[in-house]
Amino acid sequence: MIFVVAMMFCSSLLAQDIREDEMQQFPKKESNVISTEVVYVKDGKVWLSKDGKETLVTNEVRIGGVKVDAFGKVIRQDGTGTYLKEGDRITADGKIEKSGAIRDDKDPK
Repeated sequence: MIFVVAMMFCSSLLAQDIREDEMQQFPKKESNVISTEVVYVKDGKVWLSKDGKETLVTNEVRIGGVKVDAFGKVIRQDGTGTYLKEGDRITADGKIEKSGAIRDDKDPK
């Protein structure tokens, strides 16, 4: 009986060593990797650029905790809203960069 317990203990130690070796082969993903994701307005349309690929926004998307729809309506995490204008953009961390003034809670039409 003691022999069986000792074998189980040794095999669990061996398995743990193997897992640690496997983990060293796959380095941890850096948490501070810069994302290239951005939502912007160009020619009156809302675009999503991610990893160099541009896509027309037709449904609501989330970026940095901020929701943006196809009309440029932005809903922040605190529930406040705004509209993007031509040239405005939202970066991957959810910050709005303005090219001009952003109209708060007004229909852009």
